[in-house]
Amino acid sequence: MGEFEVSLKVFLHKCAEIFGQHNSTVGRQTADALLRVDTTGVQPADREIARYVGDSLERAATGPHRELCATLNAVHASLHWRTWQAPANASANNSDIALASIAGPEPEIMIVSGSIRFGVLAMAPGAHYPPHSHEAEELYLALGGTAEWRKGDSPFAPVEPGTFVHHPPWMSHAMKTNAEPLLTLWAWAGNIDTGTYRMDAEAK
Repeated sequence: MGEFEVSLKVFLHKCAEIFGQHNSTVGRQTADALLRVDTTGVQPADREIARYVGDSLERAATGPHRELCATLNAVHASLHWRTWQAPANASANNSDIALASIAGPEPEIMIVSGSIRFGVLAMAPGAHYPPHSHEAEELYLALGGTAEWRKGDSPFAPVEPGTFVHHPPWMSHAMKTNAEPLLTLWAWAGNIDTGTYRMDAEAK
């Protein structure tokens, strides 16, 4: 295998080790799927990356998951980054959120998986990811930046780096950043069809 294929496998195995520590179906399924991934033949991408992606990784490198972030740093520039496409009814700036899908069922994703979706998400300072929900069970791992997260009708609350954030199916959730960018890993399990994804009303 080439350097990128090896580095990607090391990163995914480190992610599996950590996600497997969370007592949830999505944590266990993500860990199992990532350990079985074959990165042979996976091609690195060559795309422009938003500046805040690198800024958020730099912050994460001094956080509680330094070893994981070192393995992510080795591959992040070659992941398939794209700008999150906010629906017309979403109060968000598209350029403030970047997403790299690593595993999922679509053939264009780096690693095809029928059981999970997995990737990296970064948000610029002052960004807002509005309330949304989906049928998939979801697990985030905050790596860098202290953002504010909301579950259901609860108020926004800060989440420190190194913290898991778990969303059962159909739980509405939202995130917003302040002065710091956010870097997080995310995983879906269960019904991973993106057709169930929907935007929700802002909580009052």
